[in-house]
Amino acid sequence: MRTPMNLQRLFAWLPPAQRRPLLQRLLIVWAVALPIGLGNWISHRGDAAHNSLAVAMVYSYATSTSIWLFTDVARFVFSDVLRTSAPSYWPKLIPAAMMVLVSNCIY
Repeated sequence: MRTPMNLQRLFAWLPPAQRRPLLQRLLIVWAVALPIGLGNWISHRGDAAHNSLAVAMVYSYATSTSIWLFTDVARFVFSDVLRTSAPSYWPKLIPAAMMVLVSNCIY
């Protein structure tokens, strides 16, 4: 019986020691997105654009996940360009600030 997708191949671009921490940070992002979405829904209940809890949650999770992708995942994908190395793979202050700024402007 074949599995639909081999997780090892899916995460082959990511250093093995960083796979679990990356997914843990995604869970933290999603945990923080929940109260943000709820707060957005509660504060805009009379607004026609945000009258649905589902709409507020989709916006919250889409925004949070996109920012996570463009910062946390990008630092591994662009590790050569950013000149980063193990164990943290975080670039120096200026490239890191630019990466966060660009990720927020893209979305």
